[in-house]
Amino acid sequence: MKKTNAIKHYRMNFRLGMFAYLMHRITGLMLLVFGVLYLLSLSAIQFGSLAFDRLMIFYDLPLVRVIVSIFILALWWYMLSGMRLFVISLFNADRIQQVLTVIQMILFAVGTALYFIYGFNG
Repeated sequence: MKKTNAIKHYRMNFRLGMFAYLMHRITGLMLLVFGVLYLLSLSAIQFGSLAFDRLMIFYDLPLVRVIVSIFILALWWYMLSGMRLFVISLFNADRIQQVLTVIQMILFAVGTALYFIYGFNG
């Protein structure tokens, strides 16, 4: 039996479902890492109000605002993906996975546009 290379396998089978699978895993890891770093940074309040004020000044930097926006968009994608997986599991909707993924992508695009119109202060 021939052993296949994992990267070659993913490159050959990269369809809509594989994209949704990889994005769900990547955004989950991003949320985990950023969430832990964010919670650790907020523990600066233990070191007094001066340290916390410096942290708030750091959070006002343009690069940090971009990173926070990426976090918000990753959270939005991960939430929509979780809802899609919930619908697939609850209603046994294996046949319409592609349709649900396209709906997820449309909702993500609309939500991203609304975020940059109304929610982004950069």
